[in-house]
Amino acid sequence: MGSAGSLNRGPIRTLILGCMGAGKTSFMRQMVRCQKKSITNNREYYLYCVQLNLLNVYRELRNVCISLEIQISPELDAAFTEIHEYRHKEKFPQKVIDAISLLRNSQLFDFCRMRQRILQLPQNYNYMIQRADDFMQADYIPSENDIMMSYSQTCGLVRDKVKTQGYDFELLELPGHHLWRAKWSQHFEDPDLVVFVIDLSELCDPAFYNGVLLSSSLICTLFVDFLLVFDIYLKNE
Repeated sequence: MGSAGSLNRGPIRTLILGCMGAGKTSFMRQMVRCQKKSITNNREYYLYCVQLNLLNVYRELRNVCISLEIQISPELDAAFTEIHEYRHKEKFPQKVIDAISLLRNSQLFDFCRMRQRILQLPQNYNYMIQRADDFMQADYIPSENDIMMSYSQTCGLVRDKVKTQGYDFELLELPGHHLWRAKWSQHFEDPDLVVFVIDLSELCDPAFYNGVLLSSSLICTLFVDFLLVFDIYLKNE
């Protein structure tokens, strides 16, 4: 591996690894935000991502209500169906806005919290619900916080460059899907720094993984996968 402490050898090549939903993209955004004071100059490009997060909250809420045996009226059930069947492309149509508003003004969240303290919902659900009215405005443009609080799946390789405290960093974020993990070793040519991101809250709340029950053993397995890949790389040096 290269000498990360050298100031005259070029940017510090940094690999950002981790399982799906661990927070790799959030780490990237924070690094960029620290230097540039802004995640992006084109915040409107994140409109789809933010609104999709809001839709996912209400799609998961239906599953929570069913699992907790919360009674759903025919009107609310129709609203859930409208959101579930909607294929998000651009800004919300009025029928989706009406469905979200109806569910938001209902007491379903309160009923669910009375049955169970930690709900199997995306961890940003409180933020999404509080900001729902703004997200549905025709002229809505995501704020910096909206972008930071939104989950987005890493598609392909994501690169960026930042400079902090006199050091230049070249960031490379790799997807955490198991198909991509098999290709991690292809990017160990000359890394100076490896950041392996783990969201410890996942050990308490598995809802972030679409309701699939995970345990700490899976997190350990993913980390072991990383160590094995890295060990193979070192032996081939």
